[in-house]
Amino acid sequence: MDAILNAISVKAKIFGNAIILIILMIIGSVYTTYSLDGIGVELDGVAKHDIPLTESFTKITEHYLVQIIYLERALGYGVLLERDAHAAKQTELASANGDKAAGYRGRI
Repeated sequence: MDAILNAISVKAKIFGNAIILIILMIIGSVYTTYSLDGIGVELDGVAKHDIPLTESFTKITEHYLVQIIYLERALGYGVLLERDAHAAKQTELASANGDKAAGYRGRI
């Protein structure tokens, strides 16, 4: 092997190394481009599928929290029923608003 390498000029060895490095750079660039294309396809899938799903979950959570607020108001006014006649009207209003909040479920 040493005899073969000694027979090649320094100029040819440097040129050969340069060619090998250029080929390796081209292979790396092709692989990187292929990998980034795959990542782009995955990001597109996430953007079209997962983000609308997350928005739906956010709406569901929001409506659930609104229902909880109206339930807590109704319970609070229910406690006040014993002391205040105005509390009965407020209890019915909170209950009706809670029922409206529950109606959002079908529209998500």
